[in-house]
Amino acid sequence: MPLTAFSVTVIRLVAESRSQVWKKVSVCVAISIVLSVMSLVPFVEIPSQLTSPEKETLALPPREPTAILGTPLSRSQSDFSLDSNARPMVVGSVKVGDEPGWLTYDNRSGYIYIANQGTANVSVLSGTSLVSSIAVGGTPEFMAYDASNGYVYVTNLSQNATNLTVISDTSIVGRVDVGTFQSFVLFDSKNDYVYAINGGSDSVSVIEGTAVIGEVKLGGSPGSLIYDSGDGIVYATSEGPRFSGRSNVTLIDGTSVIANVSIPGDPGGGTYDASNGYVYVANGVSSIAVITGSLVVANVPVGASPEWPMYDPEDGYVYVPNPGSGNVSVINGTATVGAVTVGSQPAWAVFDSEDGCVYVTNPYLDNVTVIRGTGIVATLQVGSGPTFAVYDDHDGLVYVSNAGSGNVSVLGEEAGQSTTSQELFWEYFGVGVGVFGVVAVLAFVLTIRRHRSRKSDGPT
Repeated sequence: MPLTAFSVTVIRLVAESRSQVWKKVSVCVAISIVLSVMSLVPFVEIPSQLTSPEKETLALPPREPTAILGTPLSRSQSDFSLDSNARPMVVGSVKVGDEPGWLTYDNRSGYIYIANQGTANVSVLSGTSLVSSIAVGGTPEFMAYDASNGYVYVTNLSQNATNLTVISDTSIVGRVDVGTFQSFVLFDSKNDYVYAINGGSDSVSVIEGTAVIGEVKLGGSPGSLIYDSGDGIVYATSEGPRFSGRSNVTLIDGTSVIANVSIPGDPGGGTYDASNGYVYVANGVSSIAVITGSLVVANVPVGASPEWPMYDPEDGYVYVPNPGSGNVSVINGTATVGAVTVGSQPAWAVFDSEDGCVYVTNPYLDNVTVIRGTGIVATLQVGSGPTFAVYDDHDGLVYVSNAGSGNVSVLGEEAGQSTTSQELFWEYFGVGVGVFGVVAVLAFVLTIRRHRSRKSDGPT
């Protein structure tokens, strides 16, 4: 390398120099040159680094069906990227209808659907823009996206309503006659069925496309539905015998009941943990029932009045909002590994696979707590009464419905001052060239002075 040869030459000059001042200056020059050479050493392999897509591009997770609102079915640790300098922030706000609640994500069109109970319609968003408002009538409550046909199913909580609405993109394509007091609805990716709870008849309707193909009776007033994507089983929670203090969990395969499980407390929401195959069910009495197949393997103590557990596929934790104690319990397997205080009555949690964080809504504080692991990384002020949220894995955004202010807050990231390997290379290269230039000028000046000094000391 020319720089190395030059540095050796300068060092030789040091040995040959008779002037102590020149020796000191030459040593400084030599050290500077050597340092400039060393600054480029980390980038000897720079051509391969600059042409490697793994070093320079951020690949978003692939689109895929969801097991429960915003929760990916299964992903490995290597599928996630996290910029440690990224900061969660509110990137937009979109006005929708009155009393917006449940949200769902269509991974074909990239649309976000919001059920507005106060205006009996469904808002359709793309990014931070309102695309359409679809009048569905009644009291739209829950929704589910069917990945097999691209339909969005909207339940109607109105007392006399007996059908749910089916939407494709921004149009209504049908209505399905089911029971009354419809509540939760869920997509089964194994059979491509949609399951809808009928509170009036204590049953679950099984839907394919726009037709009902079966009905499953439950043991009591229904609670929620959880999908086990590993076995393709739907878990339906319902009240147990009167005054028993227990709930039923009915296991449904297709249109058939294959088992019933009894757990303590009231029927609540739940989630599926793809890392261990467990189903976690909230029972409203400060514990979470952990079920595998038809066996209860544990009842994990959590905070007061737990609701809607959520699975984080990055670290394998299950996050449980506890409205009664104002915190979020963190479960690993069958043990609680932490409790994060977030405020008053947290309602919902959703996982963002782009930044590896969990977003928890706090309706009574009008904010969202952002958690990573068992620590809080940010608290974001949103609209009034934030309740539900969903993650868009294509744009990497979290959408939060604010029931009190009739809008949706859009949460994303503000990129930190991270530096790519290409930028680092040119920074170091610039430093090296700059140091070499300065050293070259100094060496030239000193050489001329030395030459003049020799001439002046010579014979007259």
